[in-house]
Amino acid sequence: MEQEQKYHFHIPFVNNQQQKKEDIKLTIIGLIDVSASMYTRWEWVANFWNKSIPKDNLITLTFDHRAKKVLNNVLSQNIEDHGEGTTEIVPAFELLEKEIVKVPQNHNITVIFISDGQDNNVKTIEQRMKQKLKGNVQKRNINFICLGIEDEFPTFLAMQLRQLYHKGDPQIPALYLIEHASEQAFHNKFETMKRYFYSTQMIRVNNVVQLFPYDEEVTDEVYEGQWVYSVKPELKFVNYPDIQIIPIEQNKLEIDDVVDLFRSWVQNIQIRIMGKNEDSREKAKKCLNIVNQIVDRLTEFFQMDVLNFKMEEINDPNQPFKIRAKRNYAYKYGNKLLFFVKELNQLSEGSNPNEVDDFEAAKRLNIGTIVGKHYQKALQLKGITVQEFKQIKEEFYQIIQNCKINPQNEQGQERSVISLENFRDILSQKQEILEGLKFIKTQYDFAETFPLVGHGLKVKRNDGSFVNPWLIQVQSFAKHNKVIDSAYLIKNNFNIQLQIGDNQTEEINCILPLFPQSDNDLQSVLRSRIIKLLLTFMVQQNVDTLYEETYLALLSNSLINVLKKQKSQWQSEIIEQIFQTTKLVYSGTINFENYLQKLLNNPNQAYLEKEAEYEDYVSTAKPFIHLFYLTKLGNNYVKDFEQEIERLILYYFIREQYKHLQQLSYYLKLKLEKQDENFVQEQLKSSFEKHLSIKNFRNSITKEIEKVLLDKYEKDSTIIDLNEEKVFNQDLKLTLDAIESFYEQCKGVKFERTRYVHIIYHALKQQEKDVFLKRISYNNLKEIQQALIQENKGNLTKGTSAIKSALEKEYTKWFIKNHMMVEPLTYEQLQIECQQKGIDVNTIAYNQKSGLSSNCCLAKQCPFYLIVNGLDFKRHVQTWGRKVPQGFHQYVRSEILKGQNIEQIIQSSNQKWKKFPQLYLGNEEVVHQYIKLISESLPKEYQIKELPKQQLLHHQVKLTFPKKQKVKKYGNKRGQNKQNQRGGRGRGRGRGRGH
Repeated sequence: MEQEQKYHFHIPFVNNQQQKKEDIKLTIIGLIDVSASMYTRWEWVANFWNKSIPKDNLITLTFDHRAKKVLNNVLSQNIEDHGEGTTEIVPAFELLEKEIVKVPQNHNITVIFISDGQDNNVKTIEQRMKQKLKGNVQKRNINFICLGIEDEFPTFLAMQLRQLYHKGDPQIPALYLIEHASEQAFHNKFETMKRYFYSTQMIRVNNVVQLFPYDEEVTDEVYEGQWVYSVKPELKFVNYPDIQIIPIEQNKLEIDDVVDLFRSWVQNIQIRIMGKNEDSREKAKKCLNIVNQIVDRLTEFFQMDVLNFKMEEINDPNQPFKIRAKRNYAYKYGNKLLFFVKELNQLSEGSNPNEVDDFEAAKRLNIGTIVGKHYQKALQLKGITVQEFKQIKEEFYQIIQNCKINPQNEQGQERSVISLENFRDILSQKQEILEGLKFIKTQYDFAETFPLVGHGLKVKRNDGSFVNPWLIQVQSFAKHNKVIDSAYLIKNNFNIQLQIGDNQTEEINCILPLFPQSDNDLQSVLRSRIIKLLLTFMVQQNVDTLYEETYLALLSNSLINVLKKQKSQWQSEIIEQIFQTTKLVYSGTINFENYLQKLLNNPNQAYLEKEAEYEDYVSTAKPFIHLFYLTKLGNNYVKDFEQEIERLILYYFIREQYKHLQQLSYYLKLKLEKQDENFVQEQLKSSFEKHLSIKNFRNSITKEIEKVLLDKYEKDSTIIDLNEEKVFNQDLKLTLDAIESFYEQCKGVKFERTRYVHIIYHALKQQEKDVFLKRISYNNLKEIQQALIQENKGNLTKGTSAIKSALEKEYTKWFIKNHMMVEPLTYEQLQIECQQKGIDVNTIAYNQKSGLSSNCCLAKQCPFYLIVNGLDFKRHVQTWGRKVPQGFHQYVRSEILKGQNIEQIIQSSNQKWKKFPQLYLGNEEVVHQYIKLISESLPKEYQIKELPKQQLLHHQVKLTFPKKQKVKKYGNKRGQNKQNQRGGRGRGRGRGRGH
């Protein structure tokens, strides 16, 4: 029976164990196509060559129609610096052969050929290669790696070059093909090729073995890393007897080992057929038979068809961890197995890679080097190496094995609405977890299969949160589907939209595992590195790095969100669970305890030192969760809570509000009460007489208000108010509302908002090194007021528009009152007035017809009465606006002299000025008074006789204003009308509006 048993051996590497690294010599020679056809992919080729290839003993050759050596082994980003001509492949390999001869004999050689294979004459290249190339004539240990670019790469070229130069590990793929060029495609191929950069040793073993189970050929020399086959279970190195070579029974091969085996077997069959070996078909059939046996055994083991799986089986969140891990593991490799089986079927049925087009042949040779989506993710991992993850997984394995978990705890974590399990239920299945861990190879495997149970959240992530967990923002808790598990969330690509009725949905893109105090027996699991790695993936969607504080950051940001909500029993319960979870996971851990001590004893370090891990300032959420934790522990831990809350608020203004960019007046303002507004108005009413005009008033009132306010502020203890929109900015993550809610939770009373004035002043005026060390003064209101006044000089009137508007109305009333009834003067009367005021009458432009002046004011109540020098009379008169029609005095005077009575004058005025008198003097009574005043300035024989009072009242009631006749829009009348209108408007021009 033993002879019928089949054993496979994966030959171990002896380098690291038996030979010093410095004794292993390697020369890498790159032969890189720089012809014009490579232009669009060149940047990626150059980047990955410069970054990925070891620089020791490196030789870089480039070629287009000329082959050259790159002296510094660095490829320029511009392909023109190297060539960009036509393509001659054969001369390039002639140069390669010259360089190979120069390599020291004790060096292994790896040749990396990168090209799209588009030679100037592909039809003759095979003949030219035979004529001019010698190949590996020295029988040097050469690994030949061919990277073909896109679909026109000629397959025969890769095969012939392999035959010419390759004398190394036979399992190295004949061709790596990039079907669709992209930066990620180059990255993935370079990463998978790396394992073959370093040549392996050929080592003698004590028994003969078969390289392939379908081939009778045997050998006693094997390569490191190679798979070999034997019917004997024992195999040893002749020269390294202490190194164990472990036999693996065929029915116990792991699926990832099977992939390696199938790849080498299929490639060997392909090369045999392309090389026209006579027995190739038979060997393909024999190989297919062995392959099918192994696949059947895997299908039985995984309880699913590994070649024909269903995605719902893989991602079923209702399955336990062991089944999910097992199926996910099979799924990862099942696609590759299917490729190999299909290819073997074709080869055994007579298909020949030589008989299909180059792209199809290249793809078939490329089987086994294709990088699946899952492995592409793994290739992008840089922070946690495969070896480090093995250690993390082993730690978790030991924790699960040793922890004692009570399977029953009805007071523990809520159960998921999806899987109907909580975390305790999952961990109670200890043996299932231990068996499932065997199928976990990478952190992606673990993240996609191991479930965490927690409250559903909607979080906001940004680019920064990918590397700094404190930058996430919790926007909401799920209200209906409160608790779910991570497996369901990951299955739905981190976005679940669940119906909650009335055509509404709630969005969940993260979970928060919360635990009560009774879950204390889960502590060792929750503190494990692998759970923190899983939280990093859950919160930051980054599984490449383990952030110790990710869970803490999620707890803190969740606390902030909860504190913004109204008081409720739910709020109290969640706050308590956040505290208990923080205590469960972080209490007593080095970094957590160190920060607590910094917060209490060295606040400058706690708040102001940059976080080295994130290369960023401390997020406000970090001191917040630590202070919350300390206060929940009791009064013995926080001796001066008021000072600690002040420091937190100070940091809020420093970090959240970017205080270094702001001034005091950004947050504070001098409050103007109603009595203050009345005081300012009364003070400034007495200054009306110094304002020549409304324009002069408007230009100077702002400064006058500021002067009055400044005088008042300096004398009185004016109230300082907050610019609430800025101080209580609701767009920030940590808001003052949340801090106030936290304060009230701890103290039982509301936070006094008047303290913010002093806290803000302290934050802005103290140097950063002193801001947390010096106590905040609450006896400096006058100092803050003076600082605000100084900062606002020239801007104190901000917010006084109501005062300005009210004063302007008062000024206008005052002006009209003083100018409403201006009595025309005779020249003799004007002389007397000028003599009394000591004014030269000749400086006054007197109008004999109107009895008024065109360069000075004749209103006796006006402070500018008869003043000519320095007076802008036109601007002075404009204060009237349209209260009196232009030239009204002169028009009325001339109409009276014509013998017109009041009614006639009003009717003609209505025709002359639109909307007269409503738009101007306002009502008929004022018009009567005005006309009477003008009449009295004339000689008595011309004055209009006053009507009896009764008749005047009757006259006022009955007085009507005829509608204007429509003017036809043609002929001379139209022009005449326009001329009359112009003339009417122009008669009083320059003679004093309303005077």
